[in-house]
This record gives sequence, structure tokens and C-alpha cells, in this order.
Amino acid sequence: MFFNPRKYLFCLLLALFSSFTFISTLSAQDMAAGKQIFETNCTACHKLGEVLIGPNLTGVKSRWKDENKLHAFVKNSQAVIQSGDSYAKSLYDKFNVLMPPQDLTEVQIKDVIAYVDAGGDKAPAQTADASAGANGGGGNGGGTTLPSASGLFGLTYTMSAVLLIGLFILLAIIAYTLWRVRNQLNRMGVTNEPETHTTKAPNWLQENWAFYRKYANPVIVVMTILGIVTVLFLVSLYHRAQDLGTQVNYAPEQPIKFNHKIHAGQYGIKCQYCHTGVEKSKSATIPALSTCMNCHNYIKEGPLHGKEEIAKVVSAYTNKKPVRWIRIHNLPDHVYFNHSQHVTAGKVACQKCHGPVQEMERVRQVSTLEMGWCINCHRETNVDDSNPYYAKTFDFVKKHKKYTIAQMGGTECSKCHY
Repeated sequence: MFFNPRKYLFCLLLALFSSFTFISTLSAQDMAAGKQIFETNCTACHKLGEVLIGPNLTGVKSRWKDENKLHAFVKNSQAVIQSGDSYAKSLYDKFNVLMPPQDLTEVQIKDVIAYVDAGGDKAPAQTADASAGANGGGGNGGGTTLPSASGLFGLTYTMSAVLLIGLFILLAIIAYTLWRVRNQLNRMGVTNEPETHTTKAPNWLQENWAFYRKYANPVIVVMTILGIVTVLFLVSLYHRAQDLGTQVNYAPEQPIKFNHKIHAGQYGIKCQYCHTGVEKSKSATIPALSTCMNCHNYIKEGPLHGKEEIAKVVSAYTNKKPVRWIRIHNLPDHVYFNHSQHVTAGKVACQKCHGPVQEMERVRQVSTLEMGWCINCHRETNVDDSNPYYAKTFDFVKKHKKYTIAQMGGTECSKCHY
């Protein structure tokens, strides 16, 4: 029995093609990632199944002749309209609003299109043709940049591809080893097949692998396979351990859908107006309902949720029932952090730790809040000698052009752990 290189090569190429097809499928239609992007970036102007500020996005893919134009529209709608695209112009004429540019990758756009095109979690009963008059394409305003969607087992698509290629090579090695064992058994007469005396000239592959046939040790082959599997496992374990307990992108749904993008972004309300303790207390504090009622005694209806969410605020205030907000940014009990020390003495902007909250419809954790992240900030941040707090307490600070928080003791253990 001789090795047939054509059959073997065909099997290898088929397995490799299947692996990349699977990766491409994951990349193109990650519905979970699409849902996250839609809820974060699009819900201010779009609602699946009906028209809001912008068109209904259910079945959007079928209404664009060129999917590349749809992707371009998501990234920069104004440029597509100015290019003369008839469908893009019809959307602008109908809704009289420009869709703000979305900072999304091609993979993220494919994910969100796959999600909305199917109608989200539950596709509406109406068909695309029936709702074409009220539908269109586009997304909403101003979202924030999201991480790329995950591939296999929470890994990135690159890591998933590497993993599948590694498994493909591993299976190829196992298949060849088994083939060699079978050949060896045939030579020893351990076979039920009738002996054949047909001889063929060795092909080029057998000649090139002569060294392997003669010197390959099964123990070494098995140990090599186990080593490859162990390395892949340890690499995966390392990446997962890096994110253990960090809660980056944690964005729970709150009992009241408070929109920071409208309050802090559109209307420019300062963070300190609601979080009154941030400049003089360890905690930033959650605003009292009476603070909300300063405005909502008069404003009874919002642009996104109508009267529903504001009614919850009024009801809680009237009935004197506290709102059970869900905490997003948590530190371990053995860590001490003081907001006033950073905001008042250090003049640190809220966005440096909490990210662009003024652009978030639902607040999420942006920074890791790990010890290394804090220490790096202390090492890189210079003391502001124009701050009266430091000018009075440390006169020598003005004599140094660069004097970091770390040089002032900001990396000592007892500063945060006591």
C-alpha cells in the first residue's frame, strides 16, 4: 500500500477550507456582538419593527443594492448622500436627519447588520416588502467604540484562526502517524487483507520523507503533540487570566433608563451637579431624587422613552421609595479610593477613569481599575504646581519642572491599602 499524495492533499485542503469557512461565518454573523453594538450605538434613533427618529432597520440589507454602500453609509452617511446615491438621498429626504458617523470596524458593521436584518431577538411579523415604505438604512447617533466581536470560546477571530489551524496541523500529524503504523503492521504481516505483490515506483513524497520513516520515534511524536496542545492551552489561560475580575464593558440595565448622552452630552449638565460628593467626599454619591425633580417637575416626556421612564422617577419621589441603582464600578474591600483627592487636589477629569460618559446611553465600565492601571497613572502624571493645594503644602514642587505623583509617594502600598 503506497501513500497517495493527491488524496491526502485533497483531505488537508478540505479541512483547511472548512476551518476558514467556519471562522468567516463567525466573523460575519455574530448576533450577540451585533446586539451589543445596536443597543449601545443605535437605540437613540432606531427601534426594531417600527420607525422612531430614523427608519426601521429590520430587513435593511435587502433594501440596499450594494452592501458596500450600506457599510459606507454607516461610517459616513453624508459622504454617501453627496456621492449621489439615490437610496441614501431618499432616506435623507424622508427623515430629514443625517446619521452621525459610526466608528465601527467592518466586522462590527456585519455583526450589527446581521442582528437588525433578522429583526433582533424576535423578528417582527411584517415582511420587508410590507414595511419598505417605513424602512430604510442607517444607525443612530454618536456611539462609542466597541471591542471587536469574539470568536471561539471568547477568543478573538485571529486567535480562533490560529487555534483551528493548530488543530488542523495536529490532526494531519495524527493521520500520517496512523498511516505509518498501519503500513508497518502490513509489513509485519499483521493484517487480514490478502497480500499483494504489486510494486510501484516510490513517488516524490515518499522519497522526501524517507528520513522520517526511518528515524521517527512514536514517543517523540506523541510528546510533540501533547506539547503543542499544552502551549495552546497555556496561551488561552494566560489571556483569560488577564481579564479575571476586571469587568471591562460591564453595563447592567438599570431600573430607570437614565441617558447620560442626553443629560451630560446634549444638554451639557456637569457631572458635579448630580454627583455632589465628588469634590468633597470619598464617594461621588448617587444623586437624590429631589435633584432629578428640579428639572422633571416641568419636563414630563423624554425623546427616547416618552413619559414611561420619567414617570418612574416621579413615582419614586412621590412615594418616597429609593431607586435600586446597580453599581457598575466596584473596587475590592481592601482598596481605598478617594474621589475628592483626585478631582479637587489632582484636578483629574471624570472621563480619565470613567471614559466618555457624555457619549454613553447606558453607562459601562471602560477602565480595568486594576492596581497596575492605577500605578501607571501615578507614575506618568505630573503634579500640577498651579494647584493651590500643592503650592501651599509642597513649596518645592514649583522648583521641579516634572514631579510625578509616584515621586511624591503615590506608589506606596499604604496609600491605598490600610
